[in-house]
Amino acid sequence: MSVRVLHVITRLTLGGSSENTIASCVALSRSGYDCILSTSFRQSESHSLDDARRRGCRVVDIPALGREVAPLADLAALAQLISLIRRERPSIVHTHTSKAGFIGRLAAVIARVPAVIHQPHGHVFYGYYGPRRTAVFTALELDRPHHHVDRPRQRGASGARHRPSRSVRRGAERCADR
Repeated sequence: MSVRVLHVITRLTLGGSSENTIASCVALSRSGYDCILSTSFRQSESHSLDDARRRGCRVVDIPALGREVAPLADLAALAQLISLIRRERPSIVHTHTSKAGFIGRLAAVIARVPAVIHQPHGHVFYGYYGPRRTAVFTALELDRPHHHVDRPRQRGASGARHRPSRSVRRGAERCADR
């Protein structure tokens, strides 16, 4: 039996974080992992969902997951992810992007997933939202972010310093799937 990995990303669109996530799923699947890619179909672009499926990704809808802070929808997304985790029983939950990262990591902790990886894509908590929301999100962070080793640690747009982190290499760069 292969190791099951659940990837969580808010939406699939034309861009770096989506491409990186899809490429990670493809590369892991080729290496013998059983990958599931969970995202909001409503928030995603249809051509990106089609591309993920065409490349062999098993894509699962988390209808309540969205970019904007919406407490009731966010609680529904949390419940949907917990249900998916309990049904699929992944050994690893790998989250991408800030919103999916927060909700996905919380769901993984609640469902007692043995390993959780968060891969941020950009500085959403540092300048995307206003100062109050940024402060709330920063305070709610469950653990330290993992930065890509090919990106220098830097101040985000708000000037806030990153919390201490551990560097990890991106696996997608080794994927010759492009």
